[in-house]
This record gives sequence, structure tokens and C-alpha cells, in this order.
Amino acid sequence: EAHKQQCEELSDEVAKKDEELMITNESYCRMTEEINELRDDHDDEIRSRDSVIDTLTQRNKELADESAASFQQVKDFRIKLTDAEKALNRLQQGLPVSYEFKIINAEKLSPESTPSRMCGTASSRPETGKTERKPSKNDGYEEDFEEG
Repeated sequence: EAHKQQCEELSDEVAKKDEELMITNESYCRMTEEINELRDDHDDEIRSRDSVIDTLTQRNKELADESAASFQQVKDFRIKLTDAEKALNRLQQGLPVSYEFKIINAEKLSPESTPSRMCGTASSRPETGKTERKPSKNDGYEEDFEEG
């Protein structure tokens, strides 16, 4: 009889341990699924962040290129302005001037490089598409008109 009772106790203990093992296994499976979901969410966030970084890096490069081009245009405009001022000074002093310039229309420039955006003034001269030479005092001018 004691042996039978001992077997029942052991059987109950094994059943309890099996139930605890099943609960532990279910908890492990649930936690593994949660970790995998968190890992997937984290991976999605990393991919999203990397995409934003790539987009911002590309835009930064575009802006840097535009900035470099704008600085070069400003440098070129300053050189042309200096040359024009030198030619004007020579003209005012009565010295010969050999200065060429091209009249351009500000609307044909890109919005970033328009003089009105750079220095607050706008040019209303039309574009002729040709280079003109300012005449000097030493140049002779002959009228060449047909009379009709």
C-alpha cells in the first residue's frame, strides 16, 4: 500500500513537472516570437534610417555641387566686373579701350544664379547672343548704309 501511494505521488510529481515544462516551453516560444518581431521592426527601422541617410547624403552632394557652381559664377562675375571697371576707368581717362562684353537676359539664367538673387538687382537688358566690342577712340567708324 505504501508503495502504491509512493507511485501515485511520483506520478503526480511527474505530471506537475510536465505541466511546468509545457508552460516554460510555451513561454520560450512566445518570447522567441516577440524577439523576432522586435528584431524585424528594428531591421525595418535601420533600413528606413539608411534610406533617409542615403537620400540626405545625395541631396547634400547636390547642394554642395550647386554651391560650388554658384561660387564659381560669383567669382566669374567679379572678374568680369573688375575688367569692366578697368575698361570704364580707361575710357574715362581717354585711353584706348578694348573690352568685350556679352549682354545676357537675367531670366535665361538659372534661378540660383540670377544676379537679382545674388545681389538684389535685376538686369532688363535683352539677350542678343553675340559678343560686342566697345569702340575705342582709335577705332575709325565708317557709315555703311544703303540709301534707298
